[in-house]
Amino acid sequence: MILKKIKTVIISLSLLFMVSGCTLKSSNDTQNTSDSVIQKSTKNYTKTINKYDGYDLNGYKFYIMDGQKEHDEFLETLSTDFDETIKQNFETYRYKIDENKKINLIPFRFRINVNQETVTTNYFIVNNSNRVVNDISFKGFPRFKNTEVEEKTDAKLTKKELGYLPEKSFVAFSITMSAPKSYQAKLKENKVADLSFDITDLEINGEKVDNNNEH
Repeated sequence: MILKKIKTVIISLSLLFMVSGCTLKSSNDTQNTSDSVIQKSTKNYTKTINKYDGYDLNGYKFYIMDGQKEHDEFLETLSTDFDETIKQNFETYRYKIDENKKINLIPFRFRINVNQETVTTNYFIVNNSNRVVNDISFKGFPRFKNTEVEEKTDAKLTKKELGYLPEKSFVAFSITMSAPKSYQAKLKENKVADLSFDITDLEINGEKVDNNNEH
């Protein structure tokens, strides 16, 4: 099945969380956000991440993007749900990281909104290049089981949004795409493990580069 009507709607700094539907707006957002009830966490992960220059996870470091740091609600929710949203998902899907690629996009949660006819996917952006990434843009194809997206997704994170992503580190963001009702049954057959993202065009710090690492 070729998903000709699946198109990117939002490239966002927000994430799908377990504790709530917390979202925030980036420069590419086109939808309104809603408030969410946040419970206090016993550990403030955001302060730990900022104090110790990232959070170590299985040989990589997790960073909060500069654009995400500007939103208190997002930071509170991230701290509350860090174990389930970041730690557990990175441990679960770390096997998908291809160290032969400079940049990996690893899906780790997705949700279909039946009424809004959209599908939102959380991604880890993993940097395996030998440089610090301050801004990034890429084109590529989100992959689903038994389906094919015809149109490339074109995404960009500016220096103001991304900030600082050194070698062997990762950040998290989401992509929301249109999902007309005629495609939803097919999309619901997917599990997170079925999803992937193939980068075809990559630009790091304003320079067009091949995504293959040189060894």
